[in-house]
Amino acid sequence: MMQVDRNDIWFNLQQVERGISGNVGKASRVASRVPYNTFSFFDDPTESEIEKSRSNEANLNNIRREINRSEKVLKQKMDDCGAFIIQK
Repeated sequence: MMQVDRNDIWFNLQQVERGISGNVGKASRVASRVPYNTFSFFDDPTESEIEKSRSNEANLNNIRREINRSEKVLKQKMDDCGAFIIQK
């Protein structure tokens, strides 16, 4: 059986935490970008195009909420892991 010391565990947790921050941050930045407006000032969009645009906006909002929710869950799990290591 292999033994792992506290420093190894701490280092691994730090790597996981950096991965979470980097990837969640990147996902947040990408999701917060404003989509390119395909309707120009002179175009007259059809009802179908307007509905698709609204649907896409709603989907983007759902994705943004899911990213925020995931970030909170991951941060809580990291805090729990850190607390567990401190107790040992």
